[in-house]
Amino acid sequence: MTNNPLKPCKPWKSYQQQIQLLESRGMCFEDKKSAEHIISQINYYRLSGYWYPFRQTDNAGQRQDKFIRDTNFQDVLNLYNFDKHLRLLVLQALESIEMSVRTQIAHLMGRTSPIAHLDPKSFDKSFTQYKDKKGKTSYDRWKEKFDQQIERAKKNPAIIHHATNYQAIPIWVAIDHLDFGAVSVLYTGLPNKQRTLIAQSYQVRNADVFASWLRSLNYIRNICAHHSRLWNVNIDVIGKKDHQIKGLNNLDNKRLFFYLIVIDHLLNIISKDTFWRENIKDLLLSFPKPKNNAVKFENMGFIQGFF
Repeated sequence: MTNNPLKPCKPWKSYQQQIQLLESRGMCFEDKKSAEHIISQINYYRLSGYWYPFRQTDNAGQRQDKFIRDTNFQDVLNLYNFDKHLRLLVLQALESIEMSVRTQIAHLMGRTSPIAHLDPKSFDKSFTQYKDKKGKTSYDRWKEKFDQQIERAKKNPAIIHHATNYQAIPIWVAIDHLDFGAVSVLYTGLPNKQRTLIAQSYQVRNADVFASWLRSLNYIRNICAHHSRLWNVNIDVIGKKDHQIKGLNNLDNKRLFFYLIVIDHLLNIISKDTFWRENIKDLLLSFPKPKNNAVKFENMGFIQGFF
């Protein structure tokens, strides 16, 4: 195996030079001054993820610098704005799901003990007994993150109140100061009976399926929270298919549309009067269609007839 020398960083370019570079590669501009202003507000490199599918490919399928014919800067911007609205709608839905799951876990654990989360005996043995190469169990790693997140929240009035007046912080207080990833791991560590009860409250029969959904939704949440490209991303943390839920078996669980159906399923249980389905449907129907067909709705894993 040979070690190729690393290339030096590409030289800095002014906004005008960036537009000139794109134009030299075949991108069309209706108003270059307007495009310069847009690129001064939205990082060139961020936008490059949206014009990537507009780039030509060679015989080996490798993307080239040149753009497909009739690639227009406005089409790239339309796709960027579509993705922005998509992230906002998904984040809105995930907030409701996260709050609901927090409530279910805290209520069920608190019934056992207000401080069940601090007692390894409250968890499944696989979560508290099997150690990794560093000698730590899954519970040990979760507890470390728990302590870190509670420490960060130490100035919160609820944390101050309980730390000052009580021996410990109960689960129904602590859980609101954990991130979605820590909540997801907490659910995974519960005894199977408790995990199943929570999963079934969302009409998911298999607790392992529900646990995989939480991991995937946390992954998607992080994409949205960091303003990263969502519409055609490969979902690397893959959720399992539930054969009882209509249509999921026919969808690609590496693509976003699978998870939009999962979100829709959960929201319909959490809040019957939600308008999220109508809002996401309207947005999907507004998907920008460039003249050169460089990007297509199907890239999201979409199948007609689901909404």
